[in-house]
Formats: sequence, structure tokens, C-alpha cells
Amino acid sequence: MVSVGDMETAMRLSAGEFRTKYGFTKPTPDGPSVIVYCRSGVRAGQAATLLIQQFGFTRYVDHLPRVVVGSTPGCVAIRLVTA
Repeated sequence: MVSVGDMETAMRLSAGEFRTKYGFTKPTPDGPSVIVYCRSGVRAGQAATLLIQQFGFTRYVDHLPRVVVGSTPGCVAIRLVTA
């Protein structure tokens, strides 16, 4: 899980630092599709905008229901939480 307020800082970490802090591999723009999700979709939209505008991501889906997230192969799911 990544706090939406920490997303920008998190994406600026090295791959190793990211993995140590968050426990999963840091997503990259040329890697698997990224799924950002939260309860209402607001934080997911903010995170998707950040990933697109500042980090060059083009393959993402925001605000998928958890049941879909849990069964979506080949994707990186980032659950967004409040700090």
C-alpha cells in the first residue's frame, strides 16, 4: 500500500529502496500495467494523473473493484490509502 500523499516521493525512490519500504517491486512505465485503486476512486484518479503526467505511465487502470484486482494477471496493483 502506498499513501497517495507519498506517491510522488515513492516513485522517485530507487527500485531497491521502493521494495524495502513498500514490500513489492517498483512499477515502471515500460513494465506491466498498473492498477491504482482506493475506496471511492478519488485517490486512484489523483495517483493515475501523477503517474501519467510526471512519470510517463501509459498503461494503467484506476479504481477496479478488489475482486478484479485480485484476479488480474500480469498487472501491478497499488492500493492507495490516506496517510
